[in-house]
Amino acid sequence: MLIVKKIGYQAALSMGRIFTFDLWGETIEVKIRPRTDDVVDAIRENFKTLPEGKDKEAQIYDAMVDFIVEDFKGLADEGPDGEAAPWEVTLENKKRLSKLTVPAGEKLILTRVFDLANSMAFEVREAEQKN
Repeated sequence: MLIVKKIGYQAALSMGRIFTFDLWGETIEVKIRPRTDDVVDAIRENFKTLPEGKDKEAQIYDAMVDFIVEDFKGLADEGPDGEAAPWEVTLENKKRLSKLTVPAGEKLILTRVFDLANSMAFEVREAEQKN
């Protein structure tokens, strides 16, 4: 009998891993947490009292991005003096990852982040089933 263990929100908090992405000759580091079904359910539970609609889905998406992208490095805006002004790790800047221009034919950075978060969830489940 297959026993499916829960890997909830709290457990996934400590499972972040750093991945690097090369973009336009520069390297970006993003610390990503796994996106398990239990994590998705926990995040959706926080919004259950909101009425259905685009606003609710947008808030759930934002919460998902905020959870999955734990940290990042290597991103900066050009400051007024021409110097690099590193991005702070905020929800708004995490969402800016989805707007970074990528070379033709490449997946957007945030799409790749979600793909990795889903793969991590699978790896965690697989490891749990072996134990």
